[in-house]
Amino acid sequence: MWVKAKELEASSEHYIDLLAKGIGKPRDEIAKEIQRTRFFLAQDAVDFGIADKIMDFGEQAYEKRDYNALRAARALKRGGGDPQASPSGL
Repeated sequence: MWVKAKELEASSEHYIDLLAKGIGKPRDEIAKEIQRTRFFLAQDAVDFGIADKIMDFGEQAYEKRDYNALRAARALKRGGGDPQASPSGL
């Protein structure tokens, strides 16, 4: 039981260090804040520093890609062939 407690303590210390570095707040303040469960609204998370921004519903969270064009470009690099063919070339 003592070993598990020490592992948990070490993990918590590492987690606090990561949060302090990423958020830019003092380590003591982070340690105090994570002693209890806390749920954030979106704006509260931005204010606290654990989120960069609030994404709007219509905003794209990822870059759209044309996978057919990517597949065709890879096929041409490999020496041509049908980009729709199976990966094994059979």
